[in-house]
Order: sequence, then structure tokens, then C-alpha cells
Amino acid sequence: MEKFTLSSIGLTLPKGAGLPGRVWSSKQLEWVKDVAHDTNFIGAQVALEIGFKAGLAIPILARKEVVAVMVFFVFEEREEDKQLINLISSVAS
Repeated sequence: MEKFTLSSIGLTLPKGAGLPGRVWSSKQLEWVKDVAHDTNFIGAQVALEIGFKAGLAIPILARKEVVAVMVFFVFEEREEDKQLINLISSVAS
């Protein structure tokens, strides 16, 4: 995890770039079943080395504007989990 943390510190993504950038741009949550198959995943090599598989990014909105994006990863490939999405979205709002 340290390698991923170090590679992420200070990383700034433009709208549309990578999972967080896509979510920032769309203002919609996004579930990625397997980051290895995401052609627009910044840091994919490090994530794959660590063993990340599925990813979830959720926009944090204030007055309909994105102020942050929360990104979560798990170590196994997963289909979209509506219950987990609802839980995290509730906490985020």
C-alpha cells in the first residue's frame, strides 16, 4: 500500500483523466469491475502490483458542484455491488 500511497501524493488529474477525473467530469459514481481492463486508469501499473481489482469512485457534491471524489478499491474482481454503493453514497452525502 505504501507504494500506491507514495505514487498518489500530489497527483492532480484533469477532468476526464483516470477514474477520479471521469467521475469529476460526469458527476456520477463509477464502478470498475477490474482496473486491469480500464484503458484510462492512472496508476494502473502500481495498482496491479498491489493487487487492486475492482474500484469505486463517488463524487462529493456541494450545490451540484463536485468538491471531491472518493475512490475505493478491493482486492478481488467484483460485479457492481448496489448495497455497497448505496452505503458509501449515503455516507458521502
